[in-house]
Amino acid sequence: MTGGTKTSAVEVNGRPIPTMGERIRHLIEHVRKPDGKKYTQGDIAEGVTKLIGKAVDPGYVSAMIHNRKENPTRAVLQGLASFFAVPASYFFDDEQSVKIIREIDTAVALRDPRTRELALQLLRNTEPADTHLVAEVVAAMRDRPALRAALTLMASLDEADLQAAVAVLDAASRYRGRSEPT
Repeated sequence: MTGGTKTSAVEVNGRPIPTMGERIRHLIEHVRKPDGKKYTQGDIAEGVTKLIGKAVDPGYVSAMIHNRKENPTRAVLQGLASFFAVPASYFFDDEQSVKIIREIDTAVALRDPRTRELALQLLRNTEPADTHLVAEVVAAMRDRPALRAALTLMASLDEADLQAAVAVLDAASRYRGRSEPT
């Protein structure tokens, strides 16, 4: 892990390994209180203090978030993991961190009822060994409403119409790939 404010140049499966502060900020941004609001640094400090039995103040949390605290104690990191309900490996294992971030991103995307309904529809028609593909589709749709709309439409098509749609998409892709349309 790096201690600076920039993301590490090292990658795991094509994704930069986040700094400690980025890992914490990601949790703050995406893991919410039961009422849907974000946790404050005070909330986090209070929660971690209760979990580890040792005082943690909001300034310490801020220093971790902004990568100014390069070596937080193991107890504090384990407290943070418990507070945000993620495995402690999120803070200690770079590959696990990247994997958990992807899982959190998928869970966030599933908060949207339209995305959740489409995912359920896709899961009903997916072999158990391929369910990971549905998670990838959900992650891809998260910030792309046009893609979500297209996939929703495609999921409603019968087999013949779906094959025709694939042929149209294939033709459109070939047309876009030409340097000079004829």
